[in-house]
Amino acid sequence: MELVEELGEALGPAASAETAGLLADLRENVARIREHGERADGIVRGMLEHTGTATRGAARLIDLNDLVGTQAALARDTFRHRHAGFDPAFCFNPEPELSAMAVVPQEVGRVVAALVDNACHAVLQRMQTGAGGDGAAFVPAVTVRTHRVADGGVRIEVADNGVGIAPEHREKVFEPFFTTRPTGTGTGLDLSLAYEFVTNGHGGTLSFTTHEGRGTTFVVTLPAVPTAPPEMGVAVHAGAAAVA
Repeated sequence: MELVEELGEALGPAASAETAGLLADLRENVARIREHGERADGIVRGMLEHTGTATRGAARLIDLNDLVGTQAALARDTFRHRHAGFDPAFCFNPEPELSAMAVVPQEVGRVVAALVDNACHAVLQRMQTGAGGDGAAFVPAVTVRTHRVADGGVRIEVADNGVGIAPEHREKVFEPFFTTRPTGTGTGLDLSLAYEFVTNGHGGTLSFTTHEGRGTTFVVTLPAVPTAPPEMGVAVHAGAAAVA
C-alpha cells in the first residue's frame, strides 16, 4: 500500500484521469488482499488451536471475576471501535467473593471474549433488521454474570436480547467454520474453539438457550478442579478494569 501511495505522489496532479482511476483500483485491491490475508491467518491459527498444535497455557489459580470482567470489557470496547456509533447497554454482574479457581486464563479469556463478541453481533443485527418488531423502542443489551454452583464450580452466563438463533442453525452453532455472518466477516471458529476450551480443556460444559427474535443466553460451567490441568500454579490474576 505504501508503494501505491508513493506512486500516486510521484505522478502528482499531472496524472491522467485514467491513471488516477487505476491507482484507486489498485489501492482497493491491495486492501482486499490484506483483509483476506488477515482472515486466512485467523483461520490457520484457529485450526492450529483446534488440533492442539498451538501451545496451551498453564492452569493457575485465578480471580475469575477479574478475568471475566476484564475480557468482557475488552471485547465490548473492541466491538464498539469496529462499529462506530454502536453502544449497547452493557452490564457485568459478578458473584460476590467468588473463590479463586484453577483455569487456563488465556483459554477462559478467549471464551468470554468470543461469547461477548457474538452477543454484540446479535444485538446489532436485531437493531439493523428490526427483528422482534420493537422498532425505535428496542434497546440493545448484553449482560455477563458469574455464579457459584453447588459442586464448587462456577457458571458464566453471557446473555443478549438480539436476534436469537434460528431453529435450523442450533445444532451447528459449535461446528468449526459454521457462521451466519456475511461473507468475509467471520471465520466460524470462535464458538467452536470456545466449546473445545471449555469441554476438552477444562472438563466443563457450554450450552445455550435461545428465543428467535428475542435473544440468547450462553452458559459456561467450569468444575472446581479441571479434569486435566497442565501445570498448576498459584498466581492470582488481579487489577481488572471495571465494566460500566
